[in-house]
Amino acid sequence: MKTDGVALAKFPTLAWRKEALTLCLALTLGLGLPATAHAQNITTFEAPGAGTLSGQGTEAILINPAGSIVGFYADSSNVVHGFLCVLGCASPRNFTTLNAPD
Repeated sequence: MKTDGVALAKFPTLAWRKEALTLCLALTLGLGLPATAHAQNITTFEAPGAGTLSGQGTEAILINPAGSIVGFYADSSNVVHGFLCVLGCASPRNFTTLNAPD
């Protein structure tokens, strides 16, 4: 067996190191995943009144562990509004638009 022009038979420790490195890498990748990993869900939503043209729409910025989401959206007149959405925006009742005064 040749690797990079060097016969591994002449250097048994080199072959052993390669196998050990491969084993360590496999164990690290395999053990690095938590045993309680769950499938992730992606939920899409649009703010009520969000525009549909280029540069308009809804942008989520942050989600907390309880599922509340904050962000902003641009309406069809290109006016930008902030929003707070609780319980993962499951219902329009959970959606609050935040506008700066004036």
